[in-house]
Amino acid sequence: MKTILSGYGVITSGAYNELIELAELLDAPVITTIKGKGSFPASHQLFAGEGLGIIGTDIGNKLLAKADSILFLGTRLTQLSTGGWSMKFKGFTMHNNIDGEDIGKVIMPHLPIVADTGLFLKEQILSCDLVRSLLLLIPSAAHLIGIVVLSGNTNLHSLCLVFLHPVWKINHITQHT
Repeated sequence: MKTILSGYGVITSGAYNELIELAELLDAPVITTIKGKGSFPASHQLFAGEGLGIIGTDIGNKLLAKADSILFLGTRLTQLSTGGWSMKFKGFTMHNNIDGEDIGKVIMPHLPIVADTGLFLKEQILSCDLVRSLLLLIPSAAHLIGIVVLSGNTNLHSLCLVFLHPVWKINHITQHT
């Protein structure tokens, strides 16, 4: 299961709609940090609570603990956001923040992504659209363009974040084979 953690960077980049679109494309639940509260509508079916660790919701903590891939968006993963760093996870981590100095301070992500969160989300949406178009036109396109299907299934949800990030693809292959 893929999980998205939305931080204050989504708010500052004004990427509310892009976050909703990506979450829906990936069918990924979204947890918000305390500072990221409001970056994803609480009324949305993919909303999975706010906060992490001891200050997080039960469902958010359970989803994070079970996630095989976690996309941390626009967050520094501060002590407040993570409940004193008490969050538990074991999945493949991708950490996006506009300030590269903040990436790797709390967790060492498998894939660091230094970029404006709004621009990063737009690129991911474009890659998902491209993958979906290719797979609709040519069902065998996954093999032609070198996309590795994760977890033994061929659904789009497992493919989108891999498409533009070969480092993630290589790391994930070595972890799951």
